[in-house]
Amino acid sequence: MKIRNIVLFVLGVAVYFIAVMVVKSWDNRDMHLYLNEYMMQKFLSKLNDFDELKGYEFDLTTKLTGEAVLEPGAFSCVQQSDVKTAMDWIIHGGYSCDEPEAYQALRHFYDPVGIDGGRKYLTDIKYEAFLSKAIGPNPQIDAIEWALEDKGEITSGIDQLPKNYSFRDGTYWIVKAFEAKNETDRNIFMAKAWRSLGETLHLYGDMGLPCHVRNDGHPPYIGLSGNIGLPGLSEWIDWYYGVFGEPDPTEDFIRSRTQTHGTACNEVVQEIAQATSARDIFHIMATFTNNNFFSDGTIYGTGRNGYSVKPLARPNNPYTSPVLSESGGGWSYDKKTYTYYYDVCGQKVKMCKDCYYFDHKWDWRGKFPHVDKECSESMASVLLPTVINSGPYLIKRFFPKIELEVIPVIEAMTREIIVKVKHTTNDEYKSEIKYNGKIEVFINGKKKYTENAKDGELKIENAVLNSGDKVEARLVCGGIIVNSEKSDFEWRIIRQTGELTPDPNDIEITVPSIAKFGENFHIEGKWGQNVALYPDATYSIMAGWVKDTTQLWSLGSFDEIFYQPGPSNHHYFRLDIPIPQKSGAKYFKLQMSLKASMEDATYWLQGRIYKIPVK
Repeated sequence: MKIRNIVLFVLGVAVYFIAVMVVKSWDNRDMHLYLNEYMMQKFLSKLNDFDELKGYEFDLTTKLTGEAVLEPGAFSCVQQSDVKTAMDWIIHGGYSCDEPEAYQALRHFYDPVGIDGGRKYLTDIKYEAFLSKAIGPNPQIDAIEWALEDKGEITSGIDQLPKNYSFRDGTYWIVKAFEAKNETDRNIFMAKAWRSLGETLHLYGDMGLPCHVRNDGHPPYIGLSGNIGLPGLSEWIDWYYGVFGEPDPTEDFIRSRTQTHGTACNEVVQEIAQATSARDIFHIMATFTNNNFFSDGTIYGTGRNGYSVKPLARPNNPYTSPVLSESGGGWSYDKKTYTYYYDVCGQKVKMCKDCYYFDHKWDWRGKFPHVDKECSESMASVLLPTVINSGPYLIKRFFPKIELEVIPVIEAMTREIIVKVKHTTNDEYKSEIKYNGKIEVFINGKKKYTENAKDGELKIENAVLNSGDKVEARLVCGGIIVNSEKSDFEWRIIRQTGELTPDPNDIEITVPSIAKFGENFHIEGKWGQNVALYPDATYSIMAGWVKDTTQLWSLGSFDEIFYQPGPSNHHYFRLDIPIPQKSGAKYFKLQMSLKASMEDATYWLQGRIYKIPVK
């Protein structure tokens, strides 16, 4: 019995040792949650600045059902169905991204320099052979690949752990939600999408953590005393700093919301704002962190009194930026506090401190500099605000470019509202989305209709609609809302003038409700049998771009309509009017005229006047 207990004890210690030797990131129980929340809040505050998302708004209080991590673990975790708001799913992604911890820990590193033979993934793994027995070989995948999956889905080979909530997965689930034909499926897909965004933001947050962009594995202390009943043992082991563990103080000390306060590096934020891909955004942030900040294991340069400082990680292959110095090149040294300062984006940052045995009895490294809590907080005061302020430019790429076009139709025999959901493809959404979800239609500010679109279009026939009404529409999908333009839609027939002979109800004309500079303007229609085509008739269009609806036409007339006899004694016409580039114009005005003379009588249908907003 005693032997069995000893064996179990040894196995337990071994498993615990393996579990705690894996590396970490910002803690997923606090800092990553805060970062995700603040990045999303900053995104919402900047939403009106993003032309690609014109018309977008978000209801992140929408409740959605999805799979959540309920119990964490080193080698496995328990996931079950749960109901959370969209914002809570984003925040939860900051937590779930680290589960199961032993496997995830090796996938959250990206070295933009490729210090180890050009490899971007983590290679600084303490006791790698020992760890590989428990969790398998190094997956050889960096944080950007893991976050984005933009080079293909990660499901097999050396990467045995599948990535189910990447940026790519998130965009896939948004498409599924937009094209789903029932609300239940739509909400399940959006829960997956929001969690995917949250996990992507977790990995983006790691790009602001020096050890995660400087190939510094930094395993924690083993800390056995509380587990084997020998008080003081772990403290004694910890005294041998770097023997069993090399924890990074920045990730250990930065746990409070208040530590996210500070000043972002605006140069980096602006560079990220101009980035053309999610991959570039990750790389720019990682490069900034790598080039300007130390992790505790990668301090390199010349210290006080000229002594050489080599990093703990790869002492013979250091990063060459930044390079520690007592003065010059943005460096300064405070002898009273043993602190090295470095200028980063105009901010004086505490980078590291000299350490002497009698000053810091728990550190055997002697005079060599180290990063302590004060230095960690000083670095975080630049890094975290830069992550938070640049994060919105990553988030905006997560959503498709969607526009709603509302076409209200009032003809003599017709009252209908047509809403078209138009998707513009880009690198994140390369195939056109055909929206099948909910659309709400408002008339004069009051919601009148809620119906599902079909393949990107909703048509409401027999609408309760009068000339002069203002119609708006909005798409609603799992916390995403897209509004049509909040302009005054004016109607196809503003007024009819002239002597209406023959019956005007026998003429149908189709004109687009919105025009755009630089594009052709297509008009078509038909006459019925009661409208004769006299040999000496003149069929004309007068059109032009104007700044004011009371002005006359500015471009003259088009005097030819192409027509042909059709079935049921109808006569058709169609015309493409080239639209010039005319700055300052607000409306396109068009007048359709049919004039015919026979003997002493003159007949005309004149004055179908259209006033159409122009973009």
